[in-house]
Amino acid sequence: MRARGTTAGVVARGMLLTMLAGLIVVAATEIAAAAKRKPPPAGACGISHRRVLANGAHCIAACNTLNWCSNMTCTNGRLSQLPLPCHSPEACPATKC
Repeated sequence: MRARGTTAGVVARGMLLTMLAGLIVVAATEIAAAAKRKPPPAGACGISHRRVLANGAHCIAACNTLNWCSNMTCTNGRLSQLPLPCHSPEACPATKC
């Protein structure tokens, strides 16, 4: 005759059900958050998965050890480097890319 259920089996089933319920809640939350996101404006540059730079806006990137940074501009969805570098992020009016 088989034993009913050991304590370890009951605990394992409880943990499995808890993880499955958590997965369902997380998936529903992600779907709701994705539905609320607005598409980026036309011509905007995606800098990271959450940051967007408007078309025609400037930012600084690639600062070296001497604090010289590259000026970048967003033009129709593409970041391109401006010809003049900028010394120190504090001296540049643009935000960091």
